[in-house]
Amino acid sequence: MSQNVITTAFEAYRAQCELNGQPVELDEIILALIPELDPTQPIDRAAVECRPEWVRHRQSPDQVGALTPSDIVYAVVLPTSLGDFEFNAMFLANRATGTIAMAVHKGIEQKLATTDQQTGNTLVKNMVMRYSGATEATQLQVDPSTWMVDWHQRLFGLMADEAASNRDIYGNVAFLADGFKPEPIDDQWHCLPGTAYVQGLRTELAQATVITGNGALLVAEVCQQGSALGAWHNVATLHTMDAVPESDTDAAGFVRHYALVAERDGNGWRDARRLGGLALYLEKAQVSHDPALESDAHVPSSQALSDVKKTADFALRIAQGAVVNLGDWNATSGVFPAKPYITDEQGNGQLVSAYWFVTGQGIVDGEEYKIGDKLNYSHMNDSFFKTDNTEREMAINHVEGLSEALANKATKQHQHLASDLPNASTTSKGVVQLSGATNSTSTVLAATASAVKAAFDLAASKLTQAAADARYLGKGAKAVDADKLDGLNSSDFSRSNHGHTAAQVGAVATAVLAAMFPPGHLLITTNSANPATYGYPGTWALIESDVSIRSATSGIGEVSGTNTPTVPVPAHTHSASSGSAMLNKRFTTNTTGDHGHSGSANSAGNHHHSGGVRINGYTTAQGAFIYGKGASGKGFTFGNYSSNSWEPLTNSAGLHTHSLSIGSDGSHYHYTDVNFGAHSHSVSVSSTGTSGATLDVRGRRMNVYMWKRAA
Repeated sequence: MSQNVITTAFEAYRAQCELNGQPVELDEIILALIPELDPTQPIDRAAVECRPEWVRHRQSPDQVGALTPSDIVYAVVLPTSLGDFEFNAMFLANRATGTIAMAVHKGIEQKLATTDQQTGNTLVKNMVMRYSGATEATQLQVDPSTWMVDWHQRLFGLMADEAASNRDIYGNVAFLADGFKPEPIDDQWHCLPGTAYVQGLRTELAQATVITGNGALLVAEVCQQGSALGAWHNVATLHTMDAVPESDTDAAGFVRHYALVAERDGNGWRDARRLGGLALYLEKAQVSHDPALESDAHVPSSQALSDVKKTADFALRIAQGAVVNLGDWNATSGVFPAKPYITDEQGNGQLVSAYWFVTGQGIVDGEEYKIGDKLNYSHMNDSFFKTDNTEREMAINHVEGLSEALANKATKQHQHLASDLPNASTTSKGVVQLSGATNSTSTVLAATASAVKAAFDLAASKLTQAAADARYLGKGAKAVDADKLDGLNSSDFSRSNHGHTAAQVGAVATAVLAAMFPPGHLLITTNSANPATYGYPGTWALIESDVSIRSATSGIGEVSGTNTPTVPVPAHTHSASSGSAMLNKRFTTNTTGDHGHSGSANSAGNHHHSGGVRINGYTTAQGAFIYGKGASGKGFTFGNYSSNSWEPLTNSAGLHTHSLSIGSDGSHYHYTDVNFGAHSHSVSVSSTGTSGATLDVRGRRMNVYMWKRAA
């Protein structure tokens, strides 16, 4: 996470520039390392500073351009020669006044320089300032698309060109020397380290690698792998398979190529590599034009082979009689026949001596030719002549009396001793000995046809002088010829310091952006402006709010679904029951406190009372009692019991009143039994919650603008 602000100091600087009628000039980018910086904390616009001890690098912007009327971009390129240092802050400033216009706080980043021990990195840093009237204030009208280049795509093109060039030289597959060669090491088969070219990709096996697997074929898989910001490498992997696959693409999008290395042979492996490369060809310095040179380190050039062929053809013609019968010739045509050539498979010709039998009378070049004459051609003199051979005499071009002229000459059939004939040399004619050797340096032996063919076949399999001159530069040559540079001159290639026109770079940038963002692609940004207004090609449509993205295989580009779906309630049941059986229940009441009962009886004569009495918790049931004054005086007197009743014995003289007091000694209980008949109860189960409730499923999120390229 990073923080960036436009400072209040810049606002004052801009106001002063407007008062003075001067453009805003921000001509320095400063990289700094602030101790204990927390890039998550906001920057105080009024308190931005860059202390000298923090500064790690200062540099003027390499390019400045206007993205929109309100956005100015400042860019620097930090080359591999710069480093090493770390930085976590960037400042855009006016060098003359020291005014810091913009500050960026970020995580720590490294800048490394290339040395013998490490490979450095190239960084491109852009700082974009947005404020109203920015292009007017800075007086800038340069579109950054003229100089912002997608190096990722450019490097892909360079890698593709390199692969194509390698295929031109090495073909689709070429293993160099012993690279990847299967060999048994310590009772186990290995592939030896070395180099191979597969579909133009150069790959190396760094060390001997054990061969594993059960397939019938050993195959090398070569894949070029890397990332947009990292290095790319050609990676080789060995597999055992039953067939060599065609080139394909893996899940990460990298193209894989395959080449046959070996075939299983019993318990081992048989080398099946296709050897190739410049190691099989001789350098230009090893091509010789001297047909007499004997060297194992050289091969003859086409010129030397031509000389050898001429010599061999001449020797062959001598061995065959030197004169070739070419059949009939009709002199009525008035012209000589074509000079006799013997040509090889490449169309290279050699004049030979020959003769024709005249079958039609005529005059050619002032000479009369009759039927029966012979027309002759001498390749030594490069001339035609006639011979007239009759029984009477022989004449050559009307020079008769040849028999007399030849009287003192040798007869047709005669012999010479070998010692009588001179030996041939490079300076004089003579007898020459034939030789079938192709490695001899002799200047007195003549090559046979088989020797010439062996030398010719060897040369034909090598790089010819013409092909070498067309393809490779000499050790001391310079790349100045257009045909050595694919039609380009050396001035067409970039140097360390060079420039491009705005139109050139703009065309490249537009093409790159069009390739990266074809119709249908999405652009996610916090910039509310239409991408077409700041350099992206085509037309763009803003996707409505509250839309997320997901992968799919159908309905691509359609917006569907809702962020607040109705919450489904799983299927469920409620249970309840009520009884209907007879219920007996005893209710208990509690009376607290001592209390008494009182009553009075009034009688007008003798009378008796009957009843049961509970006295101190005891009830008499077997006898009768009387109360009043008995024989024993006061108290109760028991009487007789009969017929389930008793009668007290009373003796009363006239009307009298009896008083009866019954006491109770504390709390007591009353019980009541209640019976409930058969009955039923109804049960109602109520629901809670909100009908049609919904759930917001969007969760914690970051709000951005999403644009889709429509065309």
